[in-house]
Amino acid sequence: MGAETLAIPMSHVVEVASLKLLTRLPGAPTWCAGLLNLRGRVLTVVDLGLLRGAEGTDGPVVVVEEAGRRFGLRVSRVLGVQALAGQEAVDVAALGSDVLDDH
Repeated sequence: MGAETLAIPMSHVVEVASLKLLTRLPGAPTWCAGLLNLRGRVLTVVDLGLLRGAEGTDGPVVVVEEAGRRFGLRVSRVLGVQALAGQEAVDVAALGSDVLDDH
């Protein structure tokens, strides 16, 4: 996301999907990019840049799962898969409950 690089634990990543048509939700927070129909399963997609107070992103959607719940994180780009030490990681469990329960 711009100059910021974040990591998502691979144990939560289901897939990386190219961005397809999103259905915007009237009245939803600005960070809610919309709904994505991914092979018949409808997912809430969060613009991770806007959620973190940065500019919006226009890259792929990282589909993550936590406790049986799936949602998409729209990111600028995916750099790859690697072991990281001392880097900031997205707390998928907290993000999932914040996004799916409160909004």
